[in-house]
Amino acid sequence: MHFTCGPNGDKELLSQSYPLPSRRTLLRSMQHIRFESGVLSEVFGYLSVKVKCMSPEERECVLTLDEISIKAAVELDNRSCNFIEDVTLPKHSGAATHAVVFMLGGISTRWKQTVAYFFSGNSTDGRVLCDIVKEIIVLCSGIGLNVMAVTSDMGSANRAMWKTLGIVCGQDKCIPSFTHPSAAEKAVYVFADVPHLVKNLRNHIVNGQNIVLPDTIVNEFSLPTSVVSVEPLRSLVQYQADKALKPAPKLSQKHLQLSHFDKMKVAHAMAIFSKAVSAALRLLVEAGICEQSTLTTAWFLETVNHWFDLMSSRHPVMALSKFDNEKYLQAVHFLNMVIDLFGHLTIGKECSWKPVQSGIILSTTSMLQAHEKLLHENNFRFVLTSRFT
Repeated sequence: MHFTCGPNGDKELLSQSYPLPSRRTLLRSMQHIRFESGVLSEVFGYLSVKVKCMSPEERECVLTLDEISIKAAVELDNRSCNFIEDVTLPKHSGAATHAVVFMLGGISTRWKQTVAYFFSGNSTDGRVLCDIVKEIIVLCSGIGLNVMAVTSDMGSANRAMWKTLGIVCGQDKCIPSFTHPSAAEKAVYVFADVPHLVKNLRNHIVNGQNIVLPDTIVNEFSLPTSVVSVEPLRSLVQYQADKALKPAPKLSQKHLQLSHFDKMKVAHAMAIFSKAVSAALRLLVEAGICEQSTLTTAWFLETVNHWFDLMSSRHPVMALSKFDNEKYLQAVHFLNMVIDLFGHLTIGKECSWKPVQSGIILSTTSMLQAHEKLLHENNFRFVLTSRFT
C-alpha cells in the first residue's frame, strides 16, 4: 500500500485512521534483507512471490542498467560491520568512484525493482557487464519473468558489452538482439536509451556540427538544402529576445549555451527538438527574416520530435497499436524512414560515423521487431515504448 500510494498517500490514509503499519514498522520488517553489493539473491526470492500473482503479459520485462558517480570515501556498514570503499565489480579493483545499478521494469504494467548493483572505478570492462546481464536474465527466467530487452546508455563500457553480446549496428548492417541464455527460441533486444540519444544529438547541433542529410531525403520531402545547422536557432533566439510575445517561448540562449548540469536535462534537449521551434522557424522564413535554407533545419527538428514521441510514448494515444491500422502503418513507415535517414546522413566536418547514429538505428530497429512480438505473439493491445527507456 505504501509503494502504491507513495509516502504522502500513506500519510493521508494513516491520518484517516486506516489500520496500516507506520513507515518505521515497514522499515523494521525489511531491515533483515541482505542488500550487499552484487546480484541481490534475496530480492529475487521475494520477487518470485510477486511473480506468482502476475499475468503472462505482466511477466514481460526490461532490464536497464546505468552508472552513477559517487564520492570516493570509506564508510562503515553497521549491519555487516564491514568497511565499504573498494570496487566490487568482478575482475576490477581500486577505490570505488561509481556504482552500476541493474533494474527490472514491467512492459505491460508499471513496476520496477533493483536486482543488482556493483561499485566500480573510473573504467569498466564491458565484457564483465555482459556476464552479469546474462546471469540476471537466467535468474529472472527461473522465477517466471521474461527479460525481453536490455537498455543502457552509449557509454564505452556498454558498447563493449553490446559487442560481446554480438550486437552490431552500422550503416549497412544491424543485429539488434542476442539469443536468450535460457531459451534458444527467444531473442533479447538491445536498446540505446532514447533520452540519452536525444541529448547527444542536441550536443552535436549546438556545438556547431552541421548535419548533412542524404539526397534521397532532400528530394522526397522537397527540402531547399541538405544542411541542418545551429544558425537558424541562434537567429530565432535573437529575434525573440526583446519581444513580449515569443513564437518559441520555451527556447532561450541557455538552451544553446549549456552548463554541465543542463546537458543532463532531457527537457533542455526537447526545447530545441519541438514543434513550436519548427513552426517558429517557418514563420521567420515566411516573414523574410530567415533564408529558405532554414526550412531544412525546421523539418529535421520536427522529425526528431516525432521520433522521440513514438519511441517514448506514455499514453495509448501515441503507443504502437493496431487500433487504427492506417495510423499504425504510418508510424512504422516513419520509423523505417528514420533508420534510413540516420544511416546515410553525416555529422561534422570529418563526416565520420557517430555513435548517436548507431544508437538511433539500434533502438528504432529493436522497437520495430520487439513490438511486433508483443502485439502478435503476446496479445498486447498496445505497447508503451517509454517502458523500454
